[in-house]
This record gives sequence, structure tokens and C-alpha cells, in this order.
Amino acid sequence: MNRALGLGIALAVAAVAFDPLVPSALVKAPLLVVVLLAALCFVGRDLVHSSALALALGLLAWLGLGLTWCRTPEPTMLAPWLVLVLALAVGGGLADEERRVASCAFAVSFPLALAALVAIEALRRGPIHGGFGHGNALGLAVLPCAPIAVERLGAALLPGVSRRARAIGPPAAALVSALLVLACSESRTAWVALVFAGVVALAARRPRALWLAVPLILVGGLVLARSGGAHALEGRRWIARASLRALIEVAPFGAGTGGFSRAFLEGQAKELAALAPRDAATAFVNARTPHGDALGLAVVGGVVGVALAAAFVLVAARGRTPGELASLGVVLVAGLGDDVLVTPVVALTIGLTTAARPLPFARRLHTLALVAILLASALLLPTFVRRYGSQRMLHEAERASARLDDPRPLLLRARRIDPTDGEVALGLGLAHLVEREPERALAPLEVARARFADVGASVALGNAEMALDRPRSAVAAYREALRLDPGSFRARANLVEALRSVGALEEARAELAIARTLQPHHSKLEAIAERLRRSAIDDGAR
Repeated sequence: MNRALGLGIALAVAAVAFDPLVPSALVKAPLLVVVLLAALCFVGRDLVHSSALALALGLLAWLGLGLTWCRTPEPTMLAPWLVLVLALAVGGGLADEERRVASCAFAVSFPLALAALVAIEALRRGPIHGGFGHGNALGLAVLPCAPIAVERLGAALLPGVSRRARAIGPPAAALVSALLVLACSESRTAWVALVFAGVVALAARRPRALWLAVPLILVGGLVLARSGGAHALEGRRWIARASLRALIEVAPFGAGTGGFSRAFLEGQAKELAALAPRDAATAFVNARTPHGDALGLAVVGGVVGVALAAAFVLVAARGRTPGELASLGVVLVAGLGDDVLVTPVVALTIGLTTAARPLPFARRLHTLALVAILLASALLLPTFVRRYGSQRMLHEAERASARLDDPRPLLLRARRIDPTDGEVALGLGLAHLVEREPERALAPLEVARARFADVGASVALGNAEMALDRPRSAVAAYREALRLDPGSFRARANLVEALRSVGALEEARAELAIARTLQPHHSKLEAIAERLRRSAIDDGAR
């Protein structure tokens, strides 16, 4: 039992650790993978090849294969799936009681540590994110721990339980900590999922008391409406609509791991094409995620990915305790309205609570599963570390730029650490443009356009082409940006200049008229109109 308790606490420490320069899950993923690999060294001999582990491995392999056909491959998005596989493998190597001890130790330790971290952030009066980048991710990360804490607290309150105070204290403190963290996170999706789980549990135990949930649901709906829930729901609807467009285009195999942003922009472009540019400017969203796990997995992994995930959920739900089943349930409900499974900590919680020990298969399958897990870890762990290093250097460059220092040396170091980081490439290209080095900006901006789905990369590439006196190439870049975002004022105004330079004055006038509808009082428009007028006079004089 001591090793299970130590494992749960060690995983909680790794899940809480973060770098102030990179407040996101980037640093948590490699730490969790290292701790789980260390645990696997102790339980690897006892590893049991369960159907849940086989399905999770299959999903990881399919998403890994999706990197080969993705236009913007992103191996770091495999982090939660690798953590899930490792957690299932470690949990499968523990006896049932040991697994539950490890799961409960994590579910108790993690909210307590996270609450302490959030309290420190509140005292410093800074943004509250607990090392997850933003409050919503913080709430979703702690969400699946609450049902397990409730179950342990209920077990401690049963008649005949000895040392009641000692048994009640930790789960009660963990539950209070989880609720406080959820309150600080202001995650509407997490609260909806938690209330839903409570209603289902109430209906299962006392069907006649279900009417008590009605006022709770009404009050919750009112709070959501007053806190901007209606506006958020409208935004989700637009993202879902564009994502469904993208899904139709990439079916049946999906856009590949890392391809959601590009596929979403393409799908959204078809929706925006039916709108006036001014309306398109308001509707445009540069969504990195679909705000829904099922839809996101369908776009990325296609039919095979959804089928493997659905099969995993069905298998993982069998034989679970009520608390473990509720933990899985709140994740599934929250995943209808937000991106829960992209957080490695959530994947860890699911893996620990759903790992099973059925009768072992043949020794060959056991060895094959272990080799596959170790190979995936060996391939992906260096990728996670490199991306963390490049992102850390990128944030240092942003801070240097805020101090009016030259960020290019730091950005060049970041690019050497991870040449595949499209965000770093975009930052480096923009830095070269600021320093009036368009010829040096071209290469990183091309990388950014290819690997980082951002309309700004095409606009910046057009600016670089214009600075190099290549207006025809600039026209192509600006038109690409406007195809994806018809309401982009920068792309529209810059396109007018590029068209004027190639002598397409009628087209330039038409684009200028559209630019005026987007920002009629922008100071740049008068200068552009004057240059266009002079070009027309010069053209008529010839």
C-alpha cells in the first residue's frame, strides 16, 4: 500500500508543478510521463493486458499515424493520450486495492495542493490559473477528482468505520478544496457537469427526491445566463457549425493530429463566404480547439478515432465504483461543451480510475504491449521537452520585446530547440519585419504558414513580399488570408496597396470600398486612397 500511496502523491506533485514563464500544461505532460515511466519500472512485471489498455494503445497509435497525413502535424497533442496509456498500464500493474489507494491518494492530494497554489495566486492578486494557463482549464483539471473525494467521504461516514476523524479529514478537505478551486476558476462547463452528475446520482439513489434538483437546475441556469452563458453558448454554436463543415471535408479518416485548426479555418471560411465582410469580421473565430471533445476527436481522428474512443469508454465504465463512474461521467459531460481530454491531468485521473486487472493474456501480448508503450514514450517524450523549451524561450522573447529589447536572439534559440514550432517561427518572422529585414523574415513566415494555422502568418508574409518589391506574390498571400478571414482589415487594406503596385486599379478601388465598410474612420485609409488616386492620374497620363 505504501507504494500506491507514494505513487498517488508523486503524481499529484507532478500535476501541480508549473513554470511561471510557461503557465500551461506543457511542463506537466513530460513530468507526468517521467513519473509514470518510473512507476512502470516497478509494476511492469505485473502488467496485465486489459481490453481498456488495448483500446487506448490503439487510439494512441491511430492518432500517431494521423501525423503522417496532417498538413500541420502536432505531436505534442498526443500528450494526454500517452499519459492515459501509461496510467492504465501502471494501474493495471497494481492490485485492485492498491490501484484504488493510488487513485484516491491522487484525487485527495491534487485538489489540496492546487487549492494552496490558487490561494497564493489570489494573495498576489495575479491571474488565477493554477499553472494551467487560464481559469477554465484549471476548473476542468480538478473536476474529475470531486466525485472520488465524495465517495471516500461517504465511505468514511458509514456506521462502524473506525478512526472516523482520521478517515473523514482528507476526503472532506479535498472536496472543499476542489469546490473552492472550481469557484475560483469560473468554469461554467465544470459546474454544469458537476450539477448533472449530482442530479443523476440523486435520481439513482432516491428517484422520489428528484424534484429537489429542479430548483437547483433553475438557479444554475439563471447564474449561467447572468454570467454570459448565453453569449458563450452562441460562440460554441458557431464553432460547432464550422467544425461540422470541417468534419464533412476531412471524413472519414480525419485531418490528422494537429490538423483541427487548419480544418476549422477551412470550414469556417465556407460559412464566412456567405456573409458580408463586415459581418464576417464579427463572426470570425481563430479557434485552436473545437470546445467539445467528441467533435474535436472526430475532426482529428475521423471515424476510427471516434470508434476507438467510444469503445474505450464502454469498456472502462464496466465494474467501476459509483465514484469512479461519476468521475468518468463528469468528464464526458464536460467534454460536450469544452476541451477536457486535451489536459494530461484529466487523462491521468481517468487512467487511474478505470485501469482494470482481468485475467492476463498470453505472455507475448504482455510483452508486445509493454514494448509499444516504451517505444511511444521514447519517441514522444523528447518532443514534449523540446516544445516546452521552445515555448519557454518564446515567452522570454515576448518579455524582452515588452522591455523594448531585441527578441531575435531568444527566438533564434527557440527555433533551434524546436524547429517545428510554428508559433516561434511566426514570432521570429514578425521580429525580422519589425527590424526591416524582410529577406530574413520569409523563411520563418513560410514555416509559420505551413505549420501554424493563423491568418496573421499569411498577412505577414504578404508584408514581407511587399517590402521586397514583389507585389504579385504579396497579392497571393493577402488573398489567401482573406479567403480564410474575409473581415480582416489589415489584409484588405494591404491588398489595396499590392493591387495598386501591379496596376490593377479597378480591383484596388473595389477592395478599398470594402475596407471602408470594415473600419470607416481608420487613419490609414485616406493615405491609401490618395496614393490610389495618384496612380490613376499617372495611368491616365500615359
